[in-house]
Amino acid sequence: MEEAFVSCLSEYGMAPAKAYQQITEELAGDGNPYQDLGSFTAVRMQPEANRLICDTLGKNLANQNEYGETTSIHKKLVATIADLLHAPDPAHAAGTSTSGSSEACAIAMLMHKWLWQAGTTTESRKPRGIPNIVLGTNAHLVWRKFALYLGVEVREAPFDGINNYPLGAMLSLIDENTICVVAVMGSTFSGFCDPVKEINGALMEMNARNGWNVGIHVDGAIGGFILPFVTNSRKPVWDFALPLVRSINLSGHKFGLVYPGLGWLMLRDQTMIPEHMNMTASYLTGNTQSYAISFSRSSSLVIAQYFNFLHYGRAGYGAVIEKCLKNARHVASGLEAMGCFELISDLTLPVIAFSFTSGLEGREADFTSALRSKGWMLPFYQMPAGIECKAMRIVIREDMSRERLEALLTDIAEAVASLSPQTCLYRQAG
Repeated sequence: MEEAFVSCLSEYGMAPAKAYQQITEELAGDGNPYQDLGSFTAVRMQPEANRLICDTLGKNLANQNEYGETTSIHKKLVATIADLLHAPDPAHAAGTSTSGSSEACAIAMLMHKWLWQAGTTTESRKPRGIPNIVLGTNAHLVWRKFALYLGVEVREAPFDGINNYPLGAMLSLIDENTICVVAVMGSTFSGFCDPVKEINGALMEMNARNGWNVGIHVDGAIGGFILPFVTNSRKPVWDFALPLVRSINLSGHKFGLVYPGLGWLMLRDQTMIPEHMNMTASYLTGNTQSYAISFSRSSSLVIAQYFNFLHYGRAGYGAVIEKCLKNARHVASGLEAMGCFELISDLTLPVIAFSFTSGLEGREADFTSALRSKGWMLPFYQMPAGIECKAMRIVIREDMSRERLEALLTDIAEAVASLSPQTCLYRQAG
C-alpha cells in the first residue's frame, strides 16, 4: 500500500526537547556506524575536535575576508597537503578544499578539459574531436557521472584478472583528444592501487612519440591520506614526484580522519588552473577568489582537518595507519583460516575484499543478512567487468579495536556455519 504523505512541517512546531526526542527515536532504526564494515568514512573524532566543529559550524568558508584567520588556516592546509604529496613548490601550492572527493573530481575533469580546449599543453596539440578520459573499469562511478555532465567520452580498459592492471589496453585507448588518464590509488572494489609509476613511464614514451602531453589525474580518495604515512620502502610511487601527475583528489573524511564530508583537490602548480575558472568576486568585504563549485559551506570540517594535523602530526598519522594495516592483515588471516573465503585484496591499503570459495557461491545475501542480525553491515557486490565474481568488503578504520575485530571474526564464523555447518574451520581465539 502506498504510504500517505505526512508533512514534517506542522502548524505551530514543538519544543526543542520534544523535537530532539522524536528525531532520536526515529534514528534508532539506523544501523550502528561503528559496525558499518564497508564504509571508508570516519565515525569519530577527539572531544576537542567536536567542540571546535560546533564552535565553527556557522562560519561560512566563502566569506574569506570576514574570517581571515580561517582563510589563513585553509591556505596552510593546502600547503601542508601539497608537501605531503611532493608538489614542486608547496610554498605556492595550488589546491582547495571541497565538499568531498566527488566535487574535487568534477573540478579536476573540468580543468583538464578546458586546458585541452585552450590548447595550452603544446602548440602542436590542438583539439580535433570529442574530449575523452581513459581509466580502468575499477574507477569510481563519479568519473562516468561527471563525464556525462561535462560532455567527455569515457574510455574504460577492462581488467582481465583480479589486481591485474590492463596497462596495454589503457594505452591503446589514448589519442590526441585524451584530456587525462585517471589512475586510482585505492579502488572501492578491492583497495587495489593502479601502478601510477608504470603508467607515468609508458605515457611519457607515448607523449614523446606522438608530440602529445597527456597528463595523469590520481584519484586518491582512499589512499591519499594513507600512503604518505606508510614507512614501508616498497610502497608505490604515485604522487607529484612523478612528472605527469597533474592533479590529485583526496578525502579528508576517510583516512584524513575527519567526519563526512570533506575533500581536497591538489594541483601540481598554478598553471593547472585555467584563468577563467579562478573567479574573483567583490563580495561583502573585499574580494574573494575561488574555483571550487560550492560557495556557501561551513568551515567546521576544514578546522577539524587542521586540528587533526596539529594533534596527530606525522608520527600520529603513521601510527594510526600502521594499526589499521596490522588489523587488516589480522582479519585477512582469520578469514583465510576459515577455509571458505578467498582473499581478493593485496592489502597495500587496509581494505579486505574477499569472496566465497566453491560451495557457497551465490549465498552472499544470506550470509550478510545473518551478519546484519548481529548488527554488522557488510556490503557485497559484483566485481568490475572482466572479473567474474561477487566480493564482500571490510574496511579497517581507525575506530576498530582488535577486540571488536575478534568479535567480528567469531560472528562471521557463526554466520558461515549457519549456512554450511561443515564449511567453516575458524575457532575463536582463546
